[in-house]
Amino acid sequence: MEPARNPNEVISYTLFYKMTSSERERKLTTKSRDEQTAIIQSVLPGKTYHFRVVGNSNHGPGESSNIFELTTQPDENIAGAVKNVFGQALSQKEIHVRWTPPLISNGNISKYRVYYTEPDGVDLYVDSIGADTEVILTELHPLTQYAIYVVSVNENGMVDSSKEITVKTFSSIPGESPLNVTLEATSSTCDGNHRHQKSKMVKLPVTKFDIANKRNMFKSKQRQPMCDTMSYVDWTKSRCIR
Repeated sequence: MEPARNPNEVISYTLFYKMTSSERERKLTTKSRDEQTAIIQSVLPGKTYHFRVVGNSNHGPGESSNIFELTTQPDENIAGAVKNVFGQALSQKEIHVRWTPPLISNGNISKYRVYYTEPDGVDLYVDSIGADTEVILTELHPLTQYAIYVVSVNENGMVDSSKEITVKTFSSIPGESPLNVTLEATSSTCDGNHRHQKSKMVKLPVTKFDIANKRNMFKSKQRQPMCDTMSYVDWTKSRCIR
């Protein structure tokens, strides 16, 4: 059904959906405005979902439709949900996911399907090798949080999903070493430990002085400014002794 306002500007539709027990929406976008139906294959039996539709134009998404609710049909022959799903980032592009099998299998489990959702709502998945209970998600985005859940598959199809977890990948590693590194002293205090200080020669000015000897009534001539030379380490030691 087309929107009531500006229907001619619509170029596609986006269907947003999520399980009522989840906080994260998935989405599916049509290829054109004429495509007004969608088939979602990742829903699970016996679960309730919320759906809404948004029309897209060249200026961006429009207003959302009202949310409508739908419950999928149950399947008595499906396996139970997998348990103890755990995820850990291995790098900026990889996440290791592992879990334990369901308590009720209702037949042989042929594989597990691990769904992971990117921040833009795109739902991706990867299948395990046979009945292995771990996978490594690859080609991920750096410093990105992913919502992850696992479903098992037997001869009757996909089964109940696990609880959803979130895992964040590492940040990217800098491609080059830092450039233009500079050092600047921020304190002139001394701590009494000079074993690792390098000796640096500094010139300390000796100012004019008058010596007045009241007993001999002698007054020296003013001396011209002069400089004495000592090491920076000796100078700092003398300041600490004071």
